[in-house]
Amino acid sequence: MKKSFSVNERSADFELAGNIVDALKAGKQEFAGPDKILVGQRIQESIKRERKSRLIVWTSSVAAIAILLVGLTFWLNSQNQSPIRQYASMAEIPVNTKFTRLVIPGAEDVQLMSTESSVSYSANGEEIHIQDSMSTETTLAQLAQTYNTLVVPYGKRSHVVLPDQTEVWLNSGSKLTYPVKFGADKREVFLQGEALFDVTHDEQRPFSVLTEQLDVRVLGTSFNVSAYEDDSVVQTVLVRGSVELEYKSKLWGISVNQKMVPGTLAVFDATERSVEQSLVDTDQFTSWKDGYLILENSPLSVIAKKLSRYYNMRISFVDPALEAETFSGYLDLGNSALEVMGIISEITGNQVEETSDGILFKGKDVHS
Repeated sequence: MKKSFSVNERSADFELAGNIVDALKAGKQEFAGPDKILVGQRIQESIKRERKSRLIVWTSSVAAIAILLVGLTFWLNSQNQSPIRQYASMAEIPVNTKFTRLVIPGAEDVQLMSTESSVSYSANGEEIHIQDSMSTETTLAQLAQTYNTLVVPYGKRSHVVLPDQTEVWLNSGSKLTYPVKFGADKREVFLQGEALFDVTHDEQRPFSVLTEQLDVRVLGTSFNVSAYEDDSVVQTVLVRGSVELEYKSKLWGISVNQKMVPGTLAVFDATERSVEQSLVDTDQFTSWKDGYLILENSPLSVIAKKLSRYYNMRISFVDPALEAETFSGYLDLGNSALEVMGIISEITGNQVEETSDGILFKGKDVHS
């Protein structure tokens, strides 16, 4: 229960304090017993009241600062939201389609029938040249003040040359949104999936690859970004040049920046909101562009996911323990999925079987 003090009590305190001061001035060394006890009690009560008052003020101040920081962070994030990110989030263009598609606002989608296709833009963004191996080259005209989206379903790949002559190779199950004409001070694209970028150098206009969780900023360089929706991490591999990663930390959503050097893999953990970097052979992460995979002690689960996306075919395991087994070697993606899996099974000593809904990876002692 909170204790209150009367006016008389407070007057007694002042009188007692006066006596203490007088005693000190007179050089007295001690007080009467009752005075000592009373002094101690009053001092303790005063200290308690002061501490409680300060604690309330401090707690209120911390809470107010926390609310202010959260609000300020939210406001800054909303103010810094890139227009292309907003567009890509609102467009909701599906990836699970049969053919590669070029989505142009206000026009009918352009379907590209072949497994490998190419799209290139004129410098002003008003002309699009489309090369599809199953059809003749096509030239389209469009307004330069729009975003285009190249959608590459599983089992397909595509190549696009942007208006600044930056080249992008899109892997299976990927989607790239980009302006048909970049602005005067920056170049931004939005990626879902995996792509290899060879960025044209332009010191006045930094190039940024935006993803849901991580942004990669460069001037001119070659790098690979893998940011699939069903992966828990975003991988960035720098082949040459330099890039800077930007992401929101767990603490208040504050922006964190990390630089990379060539020959480095950066893995962003979306749950922990942290990045770990390591030196790697970059060919292991970029060779898919040229139609093959270089693998070194890669778990079969990781290989199966890559091949499932590349061939658009389900690859499963009889025994989950098989997924942890590793494989090293060279895989030619020009072969069929069954042939590629056959090579893996031959080297690992396991068996594979083609089923009605894909390929089944079986152990050494499992028989059909």
